[in-house]
Amino acid sequence: MFNIPQHNEMKMSWEEAELIIMQRGNGNVLSGLTAMQDILSNNRDDDDFFDRWCYEVNAYNIVFQGMSKLLETK
Repeated sequence: MFNIPQHNEMKMSWEEAELIIMQRGNGNVLSGLTAMQDILSNNRDDDDFFDRWCYEVNAYNIVFQGMSKLLETK
């Protein structure tokens, strides 16, 4: 998950978040999550990263949390 600064945190529905992530992954949720991880890795030194990518990083966290619940072992 992304550690998002409080002033960049936002609420969105699962559907909105999933759509944003799927757009990053050409229709594939897992590819979209991977793409967002790569984007963060390439922009770690950018002080304005979370200002520029606030929708995408919030969407990532929502989808990541939802997928984690589906994939956790019992």
